Amino acid sequence: MANGIYYKISYSGNIIGGIYLIRHNKCEMEIDTLFISQEYQDKKIGSKALSFLENKHTEVKKWTLFTPYKDFRNHHFYEKHNYKKLAEIEPFENDDFKLFKYEKLNNFSLA
Repeated sequence: MANGIYYKISYSGNIIGGIYLIRHNKCEMEIDTLFISQEYQDKKIGSKALSFLENKHTEVKKWTLFTPYKDFRNHHFYEKHNYKKLAEIEPFENDDFKLFKYEKLNNFSLA
C-alpha cells in the first residue's frame, strides 16, 4: 500500500470515508477501496467522490475496480456511473465467493 494514492472523505468536518487507488501506469488506475460510513450513504457523497477522482486524474483513461458479487448496491452505484461489468472472478478455490470486475473508459484512444 506504500505506492498507493489515498484520499479521505470528509463531511461537515468529520472523516466519513476513504479512497485507496493503485496506479498501474500513467493511463490506468484501480479503485482498490472506496468506502463511505453507512450513516452517510445515500447523500450523493460517493458520486461526488468518483467525480472528484476523474477530475483530479484526467490523465487516467481506464478505471478498474472489483466488488463482491452479492453487493448489489455497489453494482447499481458503479453501473449508474458508466462502469461496465467485465468479468466474474473466483479468488478462492472451492469457495462460492466471487468478485465482479468493473471498468470505465474515459476518452480512450489507442493512438
